[in-house]
Amino acid sequence: MKHAMLHSKACLGFGLLLVRSTLATLNTNCFRMSNGEVTENIGAVPCGVVTANSPNVACCNAGNYCLEDYICMDSGTPATGFSGYYTGGCTDITYLDKTCNPYCRSLPRADIIYNNQTQLWSCCGTESDNSTVNCNDPTTQVFEDPAPTALTATFSVGSTAVTSAAASTSSSSIVTTSSSSSTSSATTSSGSPAQTGTGATQPSSGLSTGAKAGIGVGVAIVGIAVLAGVIFALYRRRRREEMQPPGYDPKTAPAELGAVREVKPAEMGAGQPVLEMP
Repeated sequence: MKHAMLHSKACLGFGLLLVRSTLATLNTNCFRMSNGEVTENIGAVPCGVVTANSPNVACCNAGNYCLEDYICMDSGTPATGFSGYYTGGCTDITYLDKTCNPYCRSLPRADIIYNNQTQLWSCCGTESDNSTVNCNDPTTQVFEDPAPTALTATFSVGSTAVTSAAASTSSSSIVTTSSSSSTSSATTSSGSPAQTGTGATQPSSGLSTGAKAGIGVGVAIVGIAVLAGVIFALYRRRRREEMQPPGYDPKTAPAELGAVREVKPAEMGAGQPVLEMP
């Protein structure tokens, strides 16, 4: 009996541990690598729904837009020296996941700029203070990726992380416009991402990535609940069987314990002398 109770408790403990481990994987902190070191990216938010099956998500600053290939775009007009684009971080603290943008990691800033002539992206340079961005003087670090007008916006970053599909829709009707300011390497945004233009891009139809991820979370939770219910039912059944007396058979129990023999009237007077009235 003790062995069965310990077995049932172990099963229940495993179910609870499974639920706790599922919730524990939902890390929504963002990280980025600068100067070759990984640090927490304060102010950044995951570019989509964080789930147990997809815990590693790209990150962009709150209020900005996540583009394809883990590039981020500022939602406002870029300040002097900025391009409006930068490499995003990710939720993987090891910074080894593919969602972590691999470019400009050895530099102090993540800002990038597209060169229309070479059709390459460059990591932006900095002023002598090594912190003020100067995209008009980019570094020699370059990489290939589609032009800004060819990058589709995949997520509009809110102020907080999303861990369920009901909280946000990951693909919104975001369109972008960009134009070359000159024949040099500088490319600046021509306006807010909400404006339309020749470079407009529309998200694909159908279920969004966030909705699909949310459905996955829901299915996982339902599965865990069903597993816990089955374990509890088996425990109750085992417990009930152990409390019955030895030799107890539910099929014959009513006849053995509660049956009452019917006494016929003819039997009530059997064995008594018959008296005749005088």
